[in-house]
Amino acid sequence: MPTKFASSTTPHQSASPFTTTVSEPGTVTLSKKKVQYTEILMNQIKRVFTCCVIDPTDSYAYLGTKTGDIVEISLANNLFKRIGPNKKLFSQGINCINLLSNGDLLLGAGDGTLAKVGS
Repeated sequence: MPTKFASSTTPHQSASPFTTTVSEPGTVTLSKKKVQYTEILMNQIKRVFTCCVIDPTDSYAYLGTKTGDIVEISLANNLFKRIGPNKKLFSQGINCINLLSNGDLLLGAGDGTLAKVGS
């Protein structure tokens, strides 16, 4: 059974963090050792992604950035959904992100801030 994941790479960079205007979610079939990528265009938005979490239903991926915002991507439709927070970004970027059982995001920023963000 294929497993979904989210990644983002540029042709000449393979290490994290990475800068791109295209996020590439994909599927992994472990029995066949096969990886398939699908491009998602993000218009004029350029971000350096530092971390990623996927919801339990494999519907959405949430990516933390070095600029301190969160990017939401729909894995079912391969669409860029939204970016936030709108007013106050997290200082020194988002270092780690986790999805809580109630659907909220728990994230850690570079300045030591821990925040719970509602969906």
